[in-house]
Amino acid sequence: MDPNSTLPMDRFKLLDRLYQAGIWTCLAVALSLIFIIATSYRVQAQWSTDPATPMVVCDAVNSQRNMGAIADADSGYFVFWSDLRNNAQKADLYGQHFDSEGNALWAANGTLLLSNPSRSINLTAPLLMPDGSVMVLFSTGGGSVGSDTIRAMRFDANATALWAEPPIVLGGFDYRSMKVVPSDSCAYVMAYCESCGGGGYGCRMQRVRMDGSVQFPLAGGVATGHYGPYTVHADGVGGIVHSIRCGNGAGTCLKAQRFDSLGTAVWPAYMDLADADGLNYAFSTAAEDGGGQLSVWEVNGDLRMNRIDAMGNTLWSPAVQVACDQPNGQGTPDALVQDGALYVTWCDNRAGAGGLYVQRYDLATGLEQWTADGVPAILESTYVPTSRLVPSDSGAVLAIMDMSGPHMYCAMRVRPDGTLAWDEAVSFATASGPFYEKRVELPDGNGGVVAFWESLSGDLYGARVYRNGKLYDDVGVVEGGISTRVRAYPNPANERISFDLPVNERPIGIDVMDALGRIVGNYSAATTIDIGALPNGGYTARIRTSTFTHTIRFIKY
Repeated sequence: MDPNSTLPMDRFKLLDRLYQAGIWTCLAVALSLIFIIATSYRVQAQWSTDPATPMVVCDAVNSQRNMGAIADADSGYFVFWSDLRNNAQKADLYGQHFDSEGNALWAANGTLLLSNPSRSINLTAPLLMPDGSVMVLFSTGGGSVGSDTIRAMRFDANATALWAEPPIVLGGFDYRSMKVVPSDSCAYVMAYCESCGGGGYGCRMQRVRMDGSVQFPLAGGVATGHYGPYTVHADGVGGIVHSIRCGNGAGTCLKAQRFDSLGTAVWPAYMDLADADGLNYAFSTAAEDGGGQLSVWEVNGDLRMNRIDAMGNTLWSPAVQVACDQPNGQGTPDALVQDGALYVTWCDNRAGAGGLYVQRYDLATGLEQWTADGVPAILESTYVPTSRLVPSDSGAVLAIMDMSGPHMYCAMRVRPDGTLAWDEAVSFATASGPFYEKRVELPDGNGGVVAFWESLSGDLYGARVYRNGKLYDDVGVVEGGISTRVRAYPNPANERISFDLPVNERPIGIDVMDALGRIVGNYSAATTIDIGALPNGGYTARIRTSTFTHTIRFIKY
């Protein structure tokens, strides 16, 4: 055989091998790129499973501060903050949108939402609106500290501004803080100022409509002339309940007033919540359905509490009850009403050992329902601790403490019988934790909790503790907003809402929770439920089937 006759065959083999090698090289490069992109996305935009390295929300240069965080209309979360990255003396408004897995849906390190060429945007207060958009209240001032004007802007879920310009909501005073709650389809704003006309302290209020117009004069409705921390709750019929500490120092008063949707006081005057001993510093209030309120405060190292209805009438006898008077001091209480009971958590120094305690009280009488003087949820020596309560599911609560001990910023789930659900406290963060109380905790709709906070370094972080007491989910709970296994329609809804479930799945029960995680409705095995009696706002439906627990958010208008 002529040896030259093998050359064409060798050329074909060589070309074939080169072709295959090229294909495999391209595939390897493509897979490498996919891996790099996927892993880098997870690093920057998913809940961390290591409390030593919590998820970064924003670590841009200079400081990010005055953060506000809320749940969205699906299964994710919005975070907004004042940001000095572009100018250390003039802050801009930035924001981020996360899905339930912690994936960032806007630009890395946040999206620039608003900037004023000559004014600094300093305070922020977001509120979810009936159509799923977000109204962000923000204050502006001549420098990075202090504000003399409060404005508002609505954004959709994609960070698009829905008004041409941010209207002025309140003006003319030295505003130091503000809070916002839903009021039908409006936002009800309460702002504290230190020069509220005539040089006095006090609060001013405003009601902002969906189109950005305001109901009261720009000077705002006058709420009170008292000085100190305050709380605001929606009363369920378009109004608010406002509570405020009267000043600094031991023995000061604690007062409350209810205002209707027109800004008119419902009660004859601000009523006293505390007894003659007053309070020292810390207090907490919890809203009840129908406009009532529970109040808990610290006085002389003990805790006391009071319950009033929507007309300001006291509901206990005596009106002021002892919440805890164990020796050595209790402080920084937080209160929550859930499943017909009052829950209170506090930091406790009994026996010289720091800790976080929780108690459940009969809502009708104020009597303790667990071990006398509370259940120890977290026992750890600490410095300057603060407490918080978040509703879980099945009547349980999540007791949260920010402290200097080994667990630092951590949580414990407490069952409705007072037993602890986890073997030990679970840390959101053991490094880069919150700077004092600059943090927000939100129920995740599945019995766990999501947290966002500001660190001492001026960066923002987030973490999620699941119902199982871990920083990851291993219990097979599926969230409809992510898996698209369940759909709610129409959404928003007014009278009735229906749920589409996967094939062969049937509901065995539906719980509906409000924005605070409180169960406001229980429904039997049905795919359509009546929500006509619910106040307008955002809700989470937890749908239990024989194989999964689905959660999906919806809006009632």
